[in-house]
Amino acid sequence: MHRIADELNLNVDTVRNFFGGHNFKEGKSVGIHLEPGPDGGLVMIDDTTVLDRALRILDELNMSKEEATESVQV
Repeated sequence: MHRIADELNLNVDTVRNFFGGHNFKEGKSVGIHLEPGPDGGLVMIDDTTVLDRALRILDELNMSKEEATESVQV
């Protein structure tokens, strides 16, 4: 969360709120709307920038793990 906050120039509590936190004293609302439904419901996100950055970081971590595994196997 700190990396995303630093890269996007956001308060870390704002990033935490994106992932389910509720600290609106320090962080800001992030535009996530939840609609409950019979099969789980619907989530609408106004701006996916934080999510996109988190997914990119996960991809980087997965690639570095794959590279480490390949170097051990060689």
